[in-house]
Amino acid sequence: MSDNLSPYSAHEYDEGLRKTIPYYQNIYSETVDLVKHVQPGVRNWLDTGCGTGNMVKEAFRSFRGVRYLIADPSQQMIMQSRLNLGGIPQTQLLVVGAMGTEELDLTGFPCPQVITASLSHHYFDKAQRLNATQNCYDMLDDEGVYITFENILPNTGQGKEIALQRWMAYQVSQGKTEEEASEHIQRYGSAFFPITVDEHLEILKNAGFRAAELFWLSHLQAGFYAIK
Repeated sequence: MSDNLSPYSAHEYDEGLRKTIPYYQNIYSETVDLVKHVQPGVRNWLDTGCGTGNMVKEAFRSFRGVRYLIADPSQQMIMQSRLNLGGIPQTQLLVVGAMGTEELDLTGFPCPQVITASLSHHYFDKAQRLNATQNCYDMLDDEGVYITFENILPNTGQGKEIALQRWMAYQVSQGKTEEEASEHIQRYGSAFFPITVDEHLEILKNAGFRAAELFWLSHLQAGFYAIK
């Protein structure tokens, strides 16, 4: 049984994602590289939907003096994150709470210059997605950067069909059975709700961000950044 809306429990989470998302680890390395160019002096970094802490673990390799704030809807994921991030001093790892991005409240916490949300908002419906994005804008420091990776919806029906076929083939190549891969593909549009690249950019602009860009795209996953 999963601990949040992901199909994987906290214990299985990392291995499950590696078998499911092409270039999964690149999501974290690309995020860190982007931060080096847009917020090299970051002091506080919020990772929402933190899962088992992989984003913060990767960030800490390059940004060792930063205070990291973590949140996730699942208390089990928060607990696993704290275990995985045991090498970070306690004064630099702050748990905001077991809650989704749309309900986060940073009252009493330092204002972040960076907010990241990796593969965590595609479970939302339209209203929740808008609320979560607006909340990230409101929590972010001026000139701060919001970076999000999401599953996306191709622009055409044929494009969607081709992309889903490739995604299923990738999962089988990583050791899933065809039945397991098919079960995950069937979640697309029913358990999580991708939107197009253009819709993502429109949401970011409507939230008030002065710049919003696509900076990474692979298969059915895309990375976006927006600057306040």
